Amino acid sequence: MMKTKAVHAFFHTYEKRINEALANPGSMDKHAMTGDYTESFIEASPEGVQVFHNDEQYAKALLPAFEEQRRIGTQSMNIVSINTVGIDDLHVSATIHWRAVYKRQKDGKVIEINFNETYLLHWIGNTPKIFAYIAGDEQALLKKNGLID
Repeated sequence: MMKTKAVHAFFHTYEKRINEALANPGSMDKHAMTGDYTESFIEASPEGVQVFHNDEQYAKALLPAFEEQRRIGTQSMNIVSINTVGIDDLHVSATIHWRAVYKRQKDGKVIEINFNETYLLHWIGNTPKIFAYIAGDEQALLKKNGLID
């Protein structure tokens, strides 16, 4: 059974957490953020495939990651659209079209970068959890727009 409304609600809450963490990393609720993921999850990107363990070490790594995002000028991450595909009763694929807004450090110019990420969700009870995501070459986009060297 497709759970489109629940997936949309999940990702809008996810988006809100990201933007709150970008605005003030020190007040980030790392346990709420890690709660969006299964005990282990997979990231696939041009750099390769990695398995992460959703543990205290991972939770502690979130703060420096958001501080780095702020350092390069990330202002917000906004969902433009969500495209869901039901796989079976327990799994959904969701492709999120994101618009990231940056303030470039060297000249203060506001830069918008659009990109897609595809997330695979597993239902645990009535709650979806991310067990994998596929990211494009975000580093290349940041370099192309003069946000990183």
